[in-house]
Amino acid sequence: MKYKHLGSIAVMAALSLIGSAAQAVTNLGTLGSSWTYFGSSFSAGTSSFTDYYSFSLAGDSSVSGKTFEIDIGKWFNVDLSSVTLSGGSLSSALSDTTPSSLSFAGLTAGSYTMEVVGTVTGLFGGSYLGEIRAVAAPVPEPADFALMSLGLAGVGWMVRRRSVARG
Repeated sequence: MKYKHLGSIAVMAALSLIGSAAQAVTNLGTLGSSWTYFGSSFSAGTSSFTDYYSFSLAGDSSVSGKTFEIDIGKWFNVDLSSVTLSGGSLSSALSDTTPSSLSFAGLTAGSYTMEVVGTVTGLFGGSYLGEIRAVAAPVPEPADFALMSLGLAGVGWMVRRRSVARG
């Protein structure tokens, strides 16, 4: 984990400790190239949870992120088991069973729902934090199209030249 994110994580940790157990859908807004933070805190007596986060993408993108479990031994801990993404142009949900480093590629513009599933293993509850962002799909520059067209024209010229020379 990069050190520049530790300050943000510390703030999220403090806020999540004030939070409550499993909540309705939390809207993260439109994802961009900046990190968007999410997380939740659970009290003792909660055994498992499913949290839902909605977000939208303005254009074709890949979404990546990571989660961090606040682990204080058997006293305060959660174990995340999966992160699932649905909505948008997806015909079926995509699941990532490595929530510590999640990634969903090839997404189109639209609204999505992310489902975070885990268990609370701490005697006094537990918390997790996460960050997510969208990385826009690369768009070819006009110069790339011009160079490609020039290359195809060159190949066409060579094929024509060979067929004329043989004929």
